[in-house]
Amino acid sequence: MNTTVCFKSLLSNSNRWTSLLLSGLLCCLGGVAHGQMFDDKLFVNYSFAPPVDFKDIPGKSHAYNSVEVQLSAPPIQVGPRLQWVNVLYGKSVIYNLEGSSENLSGLSERFSDIRYTALFNYKLTNPKWALLVSPTLMVRTDFADNLSKKDLFPQGVALATYAPHGDNSLVFSVGAVLTNDFNHNLVAPLVGLVSKTERLTAELTYPRVNILYKPTKKLEWGVTATADAAIFKSKQWAWADNQISQYVRTVNLFAGQALNYNLHGGLWLNTQVGYAFLRNYDLLDADYEPIKAVNTDLKGSFMFKAGVSMRFGH
Repeated sequence: MNTTVCFKSLLSNSNRWTSLLLSGLLCCLGGVAHGQMFDDKLFVNYSFAPPVDFKDIPGKSHAYNSVEVQLSAPPIQVGPRLQWVNVLYGKSVIYNLEGSSENLSGLSERFSDIRYTALFNYKLTNPKWALLVSPTLMVRTDFADNLSKKDLFPQGVALATYAPHGDNSLVFSVGAVLTNDFNHNLVAPLVGLVSKTERLTAELTYPRVNILYKPTKKLEWGVTATADAAIFKSKQWAWADNQISQYVRTVNLFAGQALNYNLHGGLWLNTQVGYAFLRNYDLLDADYEPIKAVNTDLKGSFMFKAGVSMRFGH
């Protein structure tokens, strides 16, 4: 079974087997990061995918545009071992709906993803070990109605990290994540790896994987992959068989080439070009189950990402 079919099965069955499959995915990818790189403390990104047709709905297509911003505040030292970092993240997603199908005229096209994360890193007595806990509160909505608790989604990570060399050149992590990306309130195990040398950086994390080579101090290139998924509260829409959609799950699974250039100091220009081999726009009911009356899966497409970031070390 190919990767696309596996993800299709995972997304279309919200049951315990789905949770187990997604747990395996998260376990393989490990840790959690929002930026292109762990060093990115401030970044602004733009992503674009051209219009593609719905697989089963003729005459309708979606183009994807998004802008995301993240700011990590300087760490606050609390006692000799605990660091507290505040992180603000915002993302605006626009699906430009084209075509004339009246059945889909009520689909939401604009979504917002706003997050606050409090990251706590506690160094144990053995300096090679640390505990990392990062609870996140997210507002994910199309703002079609007044803001309510249905627009709020929790997320969080708890990890134990091990640095065998006593620094951040090589870090292993193991723990668990609470996520509302693919499924509602899914708890899954995590393992991760971050390795950094003068020439090579490897970050095996969720939701991003980066393997980058640095031929010069100002240039790095390599391969990257992103699992960009989110559940949003959307306006209600009635479908056949008395089914009512209240949420939308968007998915863009991307893999491609990355090319980054150091403009000045810690300022970097980051670009990614590749293919989104799975793009979904799933309508969900009040129980976060897919609406079966309509298939809104999208065809895969080319995808481009570009942005700037400030890096200040791990």
